[in-house]
Formats: sequence, C-alpha cells, structure tokens
Amino acid sequence: APVHSEADGETPCFARIMGRLGDHALGLVSAARQRVDSFVEPEATAMLAVLCSGALQATASRFRALPPQGMPEADSRRALLGMVTQAAQMLPQGSHAGSASSPQHSAVVAVLRASAHLSQSEVQADPWGATGAERPQHRLTRAEWHLERARAALHSGCGGGEPNAD
Repeated sequence: APVHSEADGETPCFARIMGRLGDHALGLVSAARQRVDSFVEPEATAMLAVLCSGALQATASRFRALPPQGMPEADSRRALLGMVTQAAQMLPQGSHAGSASSPQHSAVVAVLRASAHLSQSEVQADPWGATGAERPQHRLTRAEWHLERARAALHSGCGGGEPNAD
C-alpha cells in the first residue's frame, strides 16, 4: 500500500494500519468473550473481560491521539468517553474481580480500572470538545470523582487498604 503524506489530506499509512490492527484485535477478543459461558468458565470470562477492556482502552487512546478527520470535537469527545466508560464497565466487579483467583489478575484489573478512570478524568478536565451545554464546574467535579476512583482502584489492587500516612 502506498504511503500517503499528511499533506495529501489522508491519515498517515501507519496510523491507518495501527487502527485496523487494533480494531481487528478488539473484534477477536470481543467475539471470544461472547462465545464463553460465564457460569461454566468463570476464569476464562474474567480474563477475556480484562483483555477486552485493555483493547478498548488502547483503541480509545489511539482515537484521542488520532481523531477521525472531519469529526466535530464534541462528537469525538462523546465517542471517547463512551469507549472508556465501556472499557471500565467490562472489568469484573466486586467478588467477580478475583474470579481468576490470582493476585496478578487482581492487580491487572485494578490497574486497568484506574487507567479507565484516569482517562475519563482527563477527558472531563480537558475543554477539548466541550459543548456549550456543559458547565465547566460540572466537568471538573466529574474529573475529580474519576481521579478519586482511580486512586481507590490502585489501592484496592495493592491489598485493599489505605496508604500509610508515614
């Protein structure tokens, strides 16, 4: 495939290739997740949920770095928030988070959950693509809430306790 320059008005070839690979990876993991029975294979379900969430968060990061040309910023922001929110919701919750019964799995879930909340906080705090209907104070309040959730997720992955006050 020929390489196009940005001056041609097209997305650089490497960005399109990375986008297609990411989309393909997300499709494969999502399809595998849908084929697994969560009652029969809870460990596989938990691991595939983690893989799905990670792949979707990577897609969201790529989307933020290289948004589609011609897409209004407000629409890009909504799409980005939707992807990151969905990635956070895919992760195992509560007692299901430890379904794979490994400290490493719990730590990965905690890091991915923190990453999703951090991404949501960044999008909320950034005026990029904000609509006139949103009040800046509401966006900042949501950003602070997501930062607190990210902190809590990281602490839960480190044994569940609060950090020492040393």
